[in-house]
This record gives sequence, structure tokens and C-alpha cells, in this order.
Amino acid sequence: MPTGATAVPQPKPTKGKMRIHCLENVDKALQFLKEQRVHLENMGSHDIVDGNHRLVLGLIWTIILRFQIQDIVVQTQEGRETRSAKDALLLWCQMKTAGYPHVNVTNFTSSWKDGLAFNALIHKHRPDLIDFDKLKDSNARHNLEHAFDVAERQLGIIPLLDPEDVFTENPDEKSIITYVVAFYHYFSKMKVLAVEGKRVGKVRAVLEPESDLCSIYGSWAEFQSRLMVCPERYRSRLLRAWCPPGPPEAQVIDHAIETEKMIEKYSGLASDLLTWIEQTITVLNSRKFANSLTGVQQQLQAFSTYRTVEKPPKFQEKGNLEVLLFTIQSRMRANNQKVYTPHDGKLVSDINRVQQHFPLCIDSALTEFLIRTHPSPKSIRLYLDFRNHSVLSERGRAPKLKCFSCAPRILIPPFVQAWESLEEAEYRRELALRNELIRQEKLEQLARRFDRKAAMRETWLNENQRLVAQDNFGYDLAAVEAAKKKHEAIETDTAAYEERVRALEDLAQELEKENYHDQKRITARKDNILRLWSYLQELLRSRRQRLETTLVLQKLFQDMLHSINWMDEIKAHLLSAEFGKHLLEVEDLLQKHKLMEADIAIQGDKVKAITAATLKFTEGNGYQPCDPQVIHDRISHLEQCFGELSNMAAGRKAQLEQSKRLWKFFWEMDEAESWIKEKEQIYSSLDYGKDLTSVLILQRKHKAFEDELRGLDAHLDHIFQEAHGMVARKQFGHPQIEARMKEVSAQWDQLKELAAFRKKNLQDAENFFQFQGDADDLKAWLQDAHRLLSGEDVGQDEGATRALGKKHKDFLEELEESHGVMEHLEQQAQGFPEEFRDSPDVTNRLQVLRELYQRVLAQADLRRQRLQEALDLYTVFGETDACELWMGEKEKWLAQMEMPDTLEDLEVVQHSISAAKAQNSGSQGGEAALWSSAKVVLH
Repeated sequence: MPTGATAVPQPKPTKGKMRIHCLENVDKALQFLKEQRVHLENMGSHDIVDGNHRLVLGLIWTIILRFQIQDIVVQTQEGRETRSAKDALLLWCQMKTAGYPHVNVTNFTSSWKDGLAFNALIHKHRPDLIDFDKLKDSNARHNLEHAFDVAERQLGIIPLLDPEDVFTENPDEKSIITYVVAFYHYFSKMKVLAVEGKRVGKVRAVLEPESDLCSIYGSWAEFQSRLMVCPERYRSRLLRAWCPPGPPEAQVIDHAIETEKMIEKYSGLASDLLTWIEQTITVLNSRKFANSLTGVQQQLQAFSTYRTVEKPPKFQEKGNLEVLLFTIQSRMRANNQKVYTPHDGKLVSDINRVQQHFPLCIDSALTEFLIRTHPSPKSIRLYLDFRNHSVLSERGRAPKLKCFSCAPRILIPPFVQAWESLEEAEYRRELALRNELIRQEKLEQLARRFDRKAAMRETWLNENQRLVAQDNFGYDLAAVEAAKKKHEAIETDTAAYEERVRALEDLAQELEKENYHDQKRITARKDNILRLWSYLQELLRSRRQRLETTLVLQKLFQDMLHSINWMDEIKAHLLSAEFGKHLLEVEDLLQKHKLMEADIAIQGDKVKAITAATLKFTEGNGYQPCDPQVIHDRISHLEQCFGELSNMAAGRKAQLEQSKRLWKFFWEMDEAESWIKEKEQIYSSLDYGKDLTSVLILQRKHKAFEDELRGLDAHLDHIFQEAHGMVARKQFGHPQIEARMKEVSAQWDQLKELAAFRKKNLQDAENFFQFQGDADDLKAWLQDAHRLLSGEDVGQDEGATRALGKKHKDFLEELEESHGVMEHLEQQAQGFPEEFRDSPDVTNRLQVLRELYQRVLAQADLRRQRLQEALDLYTVFGETDACELWMGEKEKWLAQMEMPDTLEDLEVVQHSISAAKAQNSGSQGGEAALWSSAKVVLH
């Protein structure tokens, strides 16, 4: 492949099948690729020879990309951008398949799955091979097989792919690119061969000197195109064969007169032609189009008539003027006169611009021949056809004739520039007309679409209005509910239909926006549909309200039936003769009856609500879903059933209450009797405790028993009152009630006497054990006090002694309080019963307390005296130390004092000595007191 793709000679491959030969041949190929600047990364000959599939496939794709895809260059339709390689191939495919239905090439994968793109490429270049209109995008496999088969049989393109390779979820991009590249190269080569074939045919025609060139070429334009491709050695021969010899020589004056006449003729014809061109350009530049498809078609027909009827004679006239001007100028050059130039000087700049854009170069021999000879009119006409063809083809982009030598440029007359403006105006007029025609066709399509959809919408709206106007709801709840579901389905369908109505409104607005010629009719029909739509919405809302009203009434009737059926079931329960055989059973029956009454109360509220809600349908003058008399009859029946139920419930409740009171009395008496016997057994015990703690515990229990007794006493009184009432009313079982009440009352009185006796004994035991405890506590305190008072500690200094004295004073106060406690104990012993008061334990305890108190009292007085003596001693010691310290300081001051030199200093010293004498006099009284204290301590 590389050798065929380039012109670089390649070394011959090494013959042989050994590995070394294979490696050498692969190295040659890789070296060639490197010389062609093909990037090969991490690849050696051994990888290829060893059969590395990934690297081999990568190398093949690199070769395809470099020598088949990379050189593809395509220019966009606007000519502003040039693309290459993959993008250029994609652009080429898009340009060739543009306009084919269902073909949109955007990539090299999914865009080719249906096979239409392959068929479009073939049909674009060879329409005789494929009938594209018969292909369907739904039959992708057939399309792919057809395209591959035609490409192989007719074009010789090897089928690199199977239909299964393309018609898959993810086609391989590189495979499709490789196959499409084959199409690109084939069609490009076909185009080149076609062009070269035309050139060869033209050269062969030139080489036949006996042929009539006019019959061969037909026009100067065709002759010029043949001349471009003709070899240079045949050009002069071809030109001589085309141009006949000039006329014989004539007189100069005759030529001048004839030339003047020709100039006058030229001026008149040129002025008329320019006037016609200007008027025609004004008409063509007008953009006032008819506002209808028919009007635009008529304008387009008029434009076509202009191009086919009016314009060709003017074009012929323009050509004749050019021939006439060329003849005039040639004749004047032949007579050595100044060449005639038209007097319309205002178009000189335009003429220059035309010269710049349309250069014409002819061979020097041809130029000399045309200037110095007298060409025939036919030759001049052929020359002008050649030039006009070059000017008008491709808008001034005619190719330069490289085979001709450069010659003087020929001035183009003003009407040529005007004609070019005419061509431009004509082109823009045609473009504007066609755009307007397309716009009007779209508007007509939109209008037809609007009419079609409007007819459908009107039919649908009328049918639904007729359906909604009917009120056949039925006469029971099931029928009304079915009618409601049907109505909801209609509403759902209508809500979904709103989008279609809005779409129709959008169509009308679009037509109005585009200024459609029949806009009034469109607007009127749109308004009618919107009015029908609004009326249908109103009918739906009104019907839904009536339907909901009927549904509510039917639900109320259904609730009435449910309530009456429920009342009948409850009445059957209320007629039962079972009133209970004991208290629990009666209470259970009452509980059930209470629940039943709650249900009846709820049902009563429901009956009231149903009645109130139903009566609303008999009021007012609006829509009434039922006869008011029927509603009143049903309400009366419902209230009657509920009244009977309420009376039966009240009677059964009274009977159950009587049964409950009877059985509750018997149960209360049994409970009271059981409790009395239990308490008599407990509180008949003679255990009053062994100490104060146990007595207090027994007292708390007895107090709780008394509280319980008082509470039960009130409860029994209430029960006895109810029992007396039952006896007075002669309720069934009243003799048993009276007997049972007397029996329990007697037992209750005995229990209260037992409780009072036990309370007194517990109080006496408490007092006795309290006396023992207080006596023991007082004895222990006196013993501790006597031990503390016997101590020898009187303090180590004055401060400690004073603190001990304060504590001793507090102790004396406590001792006085203990004397009051002892007197209380004696009074308490006097209040004991005789067996406790005369017991040895009481008398001995009191005697011991009296003796111990006297000893503690004596010891306390002795302790007080000792503390006072110690305090006096410490006071003497302190005063003595202070006096010695003061005297030492004064002696030291007097010894260190110096005699002053001035009177002022002497007065200061004298004042200090006077103050010291005053202090000494004051301290003499303290010394006297100190001596008296010391004498007391010594004695």
C-alpha cells in the first residue's frame, strides 16, 4: 500500500521464508513509514513477525489513515474553511448526501446503520444504478446489502464490511471510515477521468484542419474553453483558422462618415438601453409582494415572463451594441483616429472596477490581428461572446488564461456595468420572490392545517357539549358513583384535550404574526373554538356540581339505611332478659351497655347530622336532585327509629342499675365482714413491744388501722344508707338486705371497742419505755460530765484559761437543763399505772440519778475555782512582763539622748521627758494593782 500511494522508489523485498528474511522485509517497510513521517511508537519488526494482533491492527489503521484519509481535503460550501482527514471526509459525506430523505450523516457510527447513507453516496454520483425512492429506512439490512452489492458489481469496490458489521448497536468507526474512503477515492478518480476525457476530445477536434470550426465549436465561448486546454504549438493555427481575412482597403473619408453614423446610432441605442435598465432595476428592487400564495405565484410568473420574453431582446440589443462599439473602435484605430469613448463619464470608476474584476488576456498575435485588420462581424461577435462568457460566468471569477501572453485591457462600456447591476437586481428579485413564495406556501400549509384541526376540534367540542348536557345520573348510590367516574373520565379527556386547543390557538397566532391574507376568517374560527371550549368548561363545572350534589344526597340516603339497620340490631340486644347473677357479671353487662349507649349517642349525632344535611336539599330554588317530600318521609322514619331505640336503652339501663346495687351491697357486706374478722384476729394480740422502737412501730401500725377504720366507717354508713333506701323502696331481695345489714353492724361495733382498748395499752407501754430511755440518757450524760470535770487541765496561758472558763460556763447552763429533765422524769413516773410506778426499776433509776447529779454539781464548783486561780496567775505574769519592757525602752532612750544645741531642740527634748514622766505616773497605779493580785495568788 505505501508503494502504491507514493512515488518514492522502494527497495526490493528479500526473498526467503526464514525469520531473518521476514524481519528484514518488515524493517524496510517500517523504515519507509518513518521516512514518510508516520509515527510508530514502541513498535519493532519482531512485534509484527511474532503476530502481535494489537500492534498489527494498529499499524494497518495507521497506514490507512496516512495514505488514504490524511490526504483528503474538502472546502466548505461557503469557501471560508478547509478541512482535512476525518473531518474532511465527514464534510464530503454531508455535502454529497444533503437533501436525501432520512439521511443525516453526523458521525461514522450510528448515521450509517440504516444503509441509506451508502445508497445516497452511490446515487449522487451514479443515479442510474440505484432507485433511491424505493428504499425504506425501516429495512436497514436490505439497504446495506443493496449498497454493498452495487458497489462491488458496478463500481468494483471491495465489500470490506458485512451488513451485520454495520447494523449493530455500536458499529466500528474505523471500519466504516475505511470503507467510505474507498467510495471517496473512486468517485474522485471518476471525476478526474471525466475531465481529462473531455480535454482529449477537444484537442482531437483542434487537430482536424479541414473541419469547419464554427460547426465544431458553435460559439466563441466554447472555442475559448478549447483554446485553454490546447497545446501552445496549435494555438496560432487555431486562431488563423477561426478569424477570416479582413475586408479590402477603402477610402478614409467614407470610413470616417460611416463611423460617425455608427457613433450616433450607438449613442441613441445605448441611452435607450440604459434607461430601460434603470427602470427595470427600480421595478426589480421593489419588495412589495402580494400577501397571498396566488399573488406571489402570479408575480413569479410575471418575473419568469420578464426573463423569457422581455429580457432576451434587450440582451441581444446589448450584444449588438458591444459589436457596434467594437467595430467603431476598430475602424478608428485602422484609420489612425482617436478611439471613440462613450460620453457617460460618471461610470468611469465602475468601468475600472469591472476591469479589475474581469481581466482578459489574449495572445499577442490575436490582439494585433483584431486591431490592425478589419474583422468580419461574425468574428467580432464570436470574440464578444468569448469575453462576455468570461465576464458573466462565476461573477468575475473566470480563470486566467495562462497560455496567453498579456495584452492591453479592453474598456467595457457603461451599459455593461448597468447590465451587471440588472443581473444583480434580477438575482435578488428572484431570491426574494422564491423566499416569499416559500413563506406563503408555509402559511397556506399552516392555514390548511389550522382548518383541518379546527374542524376536528369543533366536532369534538360539539359532541362533548351534547354529552355533558345530559343529567342521567341514576336513582341509587352505585349508579351515581358510576356516573361520577364517567364524568371524571370526560374531564380527564377534556383536560388532555386542552393542549390541542392551545396548539390550535398557537397556529392562529402564528398566522396572525405572519400577516396571513385570510387572517379575519382564521381569527373568527379560533374565537369560535375558544368560545366553545369555554362553554364546555362551564358545562363540565356545572354538571360536576350537580353530580356532586346528587352523590352527596345518595350517600345521605345510604347512611340512613345503614343507621336504621344498625338500630334494628341494637334493639334485639336491648330486649335480652339477662341482668346478671353476681356483681362482676352485672358490671360487665353495664359496661357493655355503656358502650352501647356511647354508640347510640354517636349514632344520634350522626342522625342529627344526616337530618340537617338532608334538609338542606329541600331548601332554596336551585337544583334539587330529589323530591322534597321523599326526603321528609325518610327523615321522619329515621327519627322515629332512633326515638324507639333511645327509650329501650334507658329502660334496660335502669334494670341493670338495680341489679348492680343489690349485688354490690352483698359484695360490700362480704368484704366488710371478711375485713372485720381479719382485724379482730390481728389486734387481739397482747404483744405491746419489748422496747421503745417496737412500741413506736406498733403505734404507727395502730394509727394506720384507726385511719382505715374511720374510712371504712364512713363507707359503711353510706352503704347502710343505700340499703335503707332499697328496703324502703321494697326492691327485690330487701329482707336479705335488712338481715345482712344488722349482722355486719354488730361486728363493726365490737371491732371499734377492741381498737380503743389496744390504743390505751400501747400508749402506756410507750410512756414506760420512753421513761427508761430518757433516764439512761441522763445518767450517761452525768457520768461523762463528772469525768470531764475531774480533769487537771487549766490552760497553759491566759488565753487558753479564758477559753476553758467560757466552756465551763456553758456546761453549767447544760447542767441546769439536766436538772429540769430529771424533774420531768419524776413527774412522768408519777403518771404511770400502779404496776409500773411501784416497780423497782423505776424507783432505783430515779435514786441513782439524784445521787449522780449531786456529785457532778460539787465537782463543777471545784472546777470553777481552779480556773479562776489560774487566770489570776497568768494576769500577773503578763503585767510584769509589760512593765519590764517599758522601763527597758525608756532607759535605753535616756542613755542615748544628747544635749541639744539650740533652744528649739531643747524644748522638744523637754516635752518628750515630760511625756515620759506622765506615763510613769500612770503606770504606778497599775503597779499597785499588780502587787495586790500577786499577793492573792501567793496566799
